[in-house]
Amino acid sequence: MSYAQKIEELITCSMDEILRRYEADTNYSLINTKLDLLTGKDFSAQDPWYKQKDIIFCWIQGRGIEALARHIRYFAQKNDTDRVERLTKFLVAVTDSMEFVRLRNHNRLFFMMNLRGDKLTLSKMKLSKPISRCSTRQTP
Repeated sequence: MSYAQKIEELITCSMDEILRRYEADTNYSLINTKLDLLTGKDFSAQDPWYKQKDIIFCWIQGRGIEALARHIRYFAQKNDTDRVERLTKFLVAVTDSMEFVRLRNHNRLFFMMNLRGDKLTLSKMKLSKPISRCSTRQTP
């Protein structure tokens, strides 16, 4: 198998898995990649808070919308009408969900939110352990 064929297989398998996850639960109309890549299993309630299905990072959804649009073009060039139709349906669902939340929140999307679109902050999360500052940069 050539390098190009391997890349094409990777793209196709990745999109098929994302579509499979959406089509298994169309009520969850967001891009759901909250799974362990080594086992393929969904994260559980015992996993860290940021891996929970009901914690949404809007920037990831935005990047996902961009990726879905680009993959629709890719599969259209391959004349793969089945994947184009499925990805288009998914793209519309994700975009509609994000637009609903944006309108509900007076044209704002938050970095982190719950499934209802309520803004989440680390101080609201009631974490069992405190989160240390991320910055290790030294100031002069």
